[in-house]
Amino acid sequence: MFGAWCQYVEVQARSTYQLEVRFQYQNIPDLSLHITPHIVWRQEEAIEDNCSEDTIYDFRSVEKGTRQVVAKNTFTAPNDCEGAEIRLLMWYAKQGQIWFDNVSLMVSDPLPSRMVTVGAMRYRPYHLASQSDHIRLYAEKIDQLAHCDIILLPEFANIASAPQKRGQSLWELAEKIPGPFCKMLSHKASTHNSYICSGLLEQDGNYIFNSAILYNRQGELIGKQRKVHPYWPEEPQGIITRRPIRRFYYRFWCSRYHDLLR
Repeated sequence: MFGAWCQYVEVQARSTYQLEVRFQYQNIPDLSLHITPHIVWRQEEAIEDNCSEDTIYDFRSVEKGTRQVVAKNTFTAPNDCEGAEIRLLMWYAKQGQIWFDNVSLMVSDPLPSRMVTVGAMRYRPYHLASQSDHIRLYAEKIDQLAHCDIILLPEFANIASAPQKRGQSLWELAEKIPGPFCKMLSHKASTHNSYICSGLLEQDGNYIFNSAILYNRQGELIGKQRKVHPYWPEEPQGIITRRPIRRFYYRFWCSRYHDLLR
């Protein structure tokens, strides 16, 4: 299932614009996965692969309890662009329906600039630990990076203090989302007003995945990516991959960090 609406408008290079989209929907379980309002900054005669893009991933209910949603963000047009192609996409939602009520691209005040601090850690407790002790130890390490805008945790962070396992034993270690480790990450993200990205051994039904998850400053889960190509020994241990591929890494690393700077 794929649908798109596109509109080209002329813009001024290096000027700042706010894209705002208002819509209603039904039968769409994950808006950040299935709905993609974005801008392709067009250059004269340049192919799309050579054009910069910006995307909105933050969706807010107009009124609590309703399916009326507003999505907006502010972007700066690249130096070499001549126009903006606004695209409203819906994909991987077979039963989904969406009604766009309003779409606008308006000139906005320039965004203030500042340094973004990133804290990364590679941590494995020296001794085997219970789940509660493991969560406590990781929470303490996150507290040491409380001054950072973005906190990066390692792969399989939720089982770093567990012995190596495979098959059913590994499945029993894996965590559903949201589980105890995820709830701790959500709490720390909102407490420290930071983004937290963590590797996670995820359990979903009868399957386990090598996943990465991202929480925003409010402690909300805004991204999840399951590893597309597990390598040895992950696959012999029981870890698999599933599609569709989510655009987690793209939106975290390749965005212009405007939402991170608010």
